Amino acid sequence: MTNSRDVLKEQALRQAGEIKEMSVLLLELTDTNPPAWAKDALKAFANTPSVLNGKPVIDTPDKATYTEARLITILHRVGLATEQKGR
Repeated sequence: MTNSRDVLKEQALRQAGEIKEMSVLLLELTDTNPPAWAKDALKAFANTPSVLNGKPVIDTPDKATYTEARLITILHRVGLATEQKGR
């Protein structure tokens, strides 16, 4: 009986830890406040016209998830935006 209680307590603690990890990941996926290091790239793509319709590539430079900000920053660093830092 004591062993069962200890096993249940251990499982509950492990599940609580997993729930905490998931909440951090969920917040990262849904937070649209871009990191400071991505702001130049976001601004550059907001000023880059699309070759398809001439409208900006992105229309919300002040909103991007962490994953979007990372991707946009990579594209900016390889020179796919018309407005480059230092030019």
